[in-house]
Parts: sequence; C-alpha cells; structure tokens
Amino acid sequence: MRADHPVVAALDALVGRCLQKPGGLLVRHDPAWPSPCERGQPDGDGYIRWEPVPRDDYSTLAGLENALEEPVHEDLKAFYGRYWSHTLATEAPQGQVDLIGVWNPDDAVRLNENLLGHVLQQRRFFGLRRRLPMTLFFATTDADSEYVLSLDNHSGEVIVERPGTRDWRVVAPGLPSFLATLVPR
Repeated sequence: MRADHPVVAALDALVGRCLQKPGGLLVRHDPAWPSPCERGQPDGDGYIRWEPVPRDDYSTLAGLENALEEPVHEDLKAFYGRYWSHTLATEAPQGQVDLIGVWNPDDAVRLNENLLGHVLQQRRFFGLRRRLPMTLFFATTDADSEYVLSLDNHSGEVIVERPGTRDWRVVAPGLPSFLATLVPR
C-alpha cells in the first residue's frame, strides 16, 4: 500500500487524533478474540487499553474481490488494510460515526463475509442490473439508526444508506475528505 495514498494519510491523521484522546482507547477484553492492538492487561472491570497497529495489507479484501469477480475500490482497500483496529468512535458534522476496524485475521475473514452478504442483499433486492451503485460499508451511525456509511464502489463517493432500500444520499465526494471531517468521540 502506498504511504502517500490519500486514504492512508487521512486515516493516519485521524488515528493520531484518536490516540490523543484523554484516557486512551478501551475495549472489553475477550481472551478468545485476541488482537495485536491490545496493550497491557485488562483492568478490574474487564477492559483493556488498545491502539490501532499499522499493517499495510492491501489484500484484506481479496476474498471479497474473488467472490464478486469485481475489483473493490482502492480507497476501501486502503481503509481496511491500513490498521489492525477496533471500532473508532468519531463525530462527523452530520452526527455519530463509528469506523469499522479489523481486529485480527479472523475478523478480516468475517468482514469479507459481511461485505459479501451486503452486496448479495443489494443484488437480491434490486437485481443485477439495478440502478443503484454497488456500495460497501465502512462505518455505522447512531446505534438506534438503520443507516450505515458506505463507499460507492465505482465513483468512490461516501454515501449514507439504509441497507436493502433505495434510501441513500451522498455525504462526501470521497473517503479522504470525509475522514478529514471526523473528530474523536
């Protein structure tokens, strides 16, 4: 992965902002779900400190590309391949954004399966010649919301969509510009 890729630069800057968050990043520790992100030992409440770990693995979505027999947008490959990470809790001007991370190699497999399921659901609802673009999610919104943030696989635009519906709209011209608007939550 190119270090000068615009998504890598935007994501590195966002991770830097997240790491400056007072108290650090915490996640509930699960000994059956280890990650290179974990730092130290769990606290008395079962939480462990973590931080994103650079990995530069451009092949994270290769299984998805093989299953779809279609390339995945380079921006999404850069996004999912840049770090081992848990969810990054952020805010956009429009509201809450939880960026999906890849916690460990098993999580990468699960991510490919979930993205494939998302695309197959789109195809089932709208047909192979649907009028909507193929989208691939990278973030969730408010926990009570049915909406996700996705990348239009052809144009690279960031959209907010309600999966399985035609309810979607463009929120940013691309992933780098969208990531630049996020602040840690």
